[in-house]
Amino acid sequence: MVTGIPGRNPAAVTAPGTLPGLAGTLRADAARMEEYARTLRATAATLGGLDEAPDWSGPALERQALSCLVAADQLRTAAAALDLHAGTAPAPG
Repeated sequence: MVTGIPGRNPAAVTAPGTLPGLAGTLRADAARMEEYARTLRATAATLGGLDEAPDWSGPALERQALSCLVAADQLRTAAAALDLHAGTAPAPG
């Protein structure tokens, strides 16, 4: 929860449906995408040790993992933009 913003009700800052609430949802989604990337890479590593796994599976899973990381970065960028628009972005420094 964000506190110390003059003129703002801290409960409203993180309420669902508010810009800060939506920004929080985007950050949670970004964390989830990073977890998906870790899972995909772990699966690729497991398949890499199996003779019966197709040769293309490792590179395909790595591409998917990278896509998840790109999406996570984009979600965090969008969350930061919402924070700026709502006036709840952390002070620089």
